[in-house]
Amino acid sequence: MVEYNKRVVLIDTTPDFHAQAVRERIARVDAVFYTHAHADHILGLDDLRPLSFRHEGGSIPLYAKAATAGEIKKVFRYVFDRDPDYATLAKVHIEELDGAVEMYGARFEPIDVMHGRQTIQGFRFGSAAYLTDFSDIPEHSREKLRDLDISFS
Repeated sequence: MVEYNKRVVLIDTTPDFHAQAVRERIARVDAVFYTHAHADHILGLDDLRPLSFRHEGGSIPLYAKAATAGEIKKVFRYVFDRDPDYATLAKVHIEELDGAVEMYGARFEPIDVMHGRQTIQGFRFGSAAYLTDFSDIPEHSREKLRDLDISFS
């Protein structure tokens, strides 16, 4: 979780997101960025439901590269193929990530890293970066990771 300017941005929604949200007293989520579509990174999406009902913009944006977005839409088809008579679905929408995203006074830049043979995303925001499950960092990504104050992995 990244919190700044009274905004909360998550990176991934893990299966234990509900427990984390209760423990950390997360009362709002303004956006979610996804690193990749493995179960241990997406299966907490349903736990955004109560938080999405209060979202100022009507629905929480979920940012993911096209392949990851496609997998999330498959796994959570019932959320994205909305049934207008089912009002308790999470109010979320996918934004395909194709470069950096500026929001709430911060810039979130995707960073390609290798997870075995699969390219997944880490994220840089300001002088901090979050990289997960990586086995290698390609040379073109190393430049984007220079001059960090904080690195999470």
